[in-house]
Amino acid sequence: VPAQSVPYAIVGLAISAWSELGAYLQKNGDQGMNPDLISHLCPRPESIETKAAGDSFVLLDSEEKTGLARRLLLASARKSTDGFIARHLNRPMSLAVTRLLINLPLRPVHLSLINLAVAILAAWFVGRAGYVNAFLGGLFFQLNSVLDGCDGENARLTFQGSDAGARFDEICDILSFVLFFINLPIGVYADSGDPLHLWAGLGALVSVGVFYVILARFVHRIGMQGSVVQIVMDIRQRGRRGTGLPGLIDRMAAWIAFIYRHDVFAFIFFVGLALGLRSQLLWTLLVLTMIESLYLQYYARRRLREARSGQELSAV
Repeated sequence: VPAQSVPYAIVGLAISAWSELGAYLQKNGDQGMNPDLISHLCPRPESIETKAAGDSFVLLDSEEKTGLARRLLLASARKSTDGFIARHLNRPMSLAVTRLLINLPLRPVHLSLINLAVAILAAWFVGRAGYVNAFLGGLFFQLNSVLDGCDGENARLTFQGSDAGARFDEICDILSFVLFFINLPIGVYADSGDPLHLWAGLGALVSVGVFYVILARFVHRIGMQGSVVQIVMDIRQRGRRGTGLPGLIDRMAAWIAFIYRHDVFAFIFFVGLALGLRSQLLWTLLVLTMIESLYLQYYARRRLREARSGQELSAV
């Protein structure tokens, strides 16, 4: 292994090789570390070159192979549930940041805390009067959306993932949204002096709270793990298959569900705040959060009826 190889490549390849070892021994019996076993786990480089992307390990016997290992490991940190914005904008940037930070003594929880600090900055700026503050709020909120992937990427690449860490990351995400929702109407009010904007912000915040209460009750009643992303995927699939009014409602709900996807929501608000549309964004947010809360109640009841009748909850 070249001395300049980065630690995450070494760790990732070592774990992958031991997975191969376990599968080999289970299939062929415990034969010890004999030459055949070593050849199976470490084929010659030329055999790897032909199908490197499909292999679970790469021999780090050259700078070229080390670079390949880095690229493959970083690619493995992507998530299949990434939407268009996450896949083409946020994820490339977050992976670049992860590659820079992964050799530092930072655990995933530290990255979650750093990202929460960025979210607090975004909320503070968006809650102050003036275009520059609104723009900086949107910029930091978009940065928060990008960095939101770094803790998970770090956890997957360094094998430090845990249920507690995942829950803490979810709490940080919810806090990021809540802080932004609270401060957005304050900033609009600071510009306009109209208290109606404060009431609009309160209405949006209550609608978001109702949405998550309905979501938590639904997931609890079906006795399974679930997330907004998984439910949105299920709604989208139902919209594609559905016909008539129910299918149309599902398609419309899937289209506006971006307000609960961090990547899309942050990007749209960044663009809107950069264009000076802070007030318009607030009223749009109020309307969409109310619609989505009502729809989720309708969706949960319909899915629970289907579950009682024996139909499968495929995506959640």
